[in-house]
Amino acid sequence: MMECLGGRRNRRGLALLCAVFLAASGPAVAETLTDALSSAYDSNPDLAAQRAVLRQTDEHVNQAMSNWRPSVSISGDYGIADYKTSQLLNRQHLRPHGAALTITQPIFRGLRTLAETRAAESDVQSARAALQQKEQDVLLAAAGVYFDVIRDQAVARLQQSNVKV
Repeated sequence: MMECLGGRRNRRGLALLCAVFLAASGPAVAETLTDALSSAYDSNPDLAAQRAVLRQTDEHVNQAMSNWRPSVSISGDYGIADYKTSQLLNRQHLRPHGAALTITQPIFRGLRTLAETRAAESDVQSARAALQQKEQDVLLAAAGVYFDVIRDQAVARLQQSNVKV
């Protein structure tokens, strides 16, 4: 029986100590729920990573669409050649050079461009859904933490009033 009373005293003492620290420090959260959710939304690293994944996936649409556009390639060469002939010590200095510009416009690629574009757009929709899911998870967790703090502050105030009583 003594051990049980001692345990209760320790718990009460611990609760009183927590209440004193909470009262001395003032309110733990001085912001509204909207501020807390906004802060969590702006500063969460998981959301930032998911947004980066979405931007990367969105770039695949542009890459797939580029198969509709022409491609341009430029090439060139330059050289120096010296020739000597035995007849009258004839000497030739040649500087061969050349350049080429090639423009290729795909007309039909066996519907690959269309399929790649649709696949890339589907991937973007999937990445957007994953981002929305991550946003919901983060906001739910932030709201849970916010309300846990509110609850704990109310419990601390209740314990303080119990100690006074």
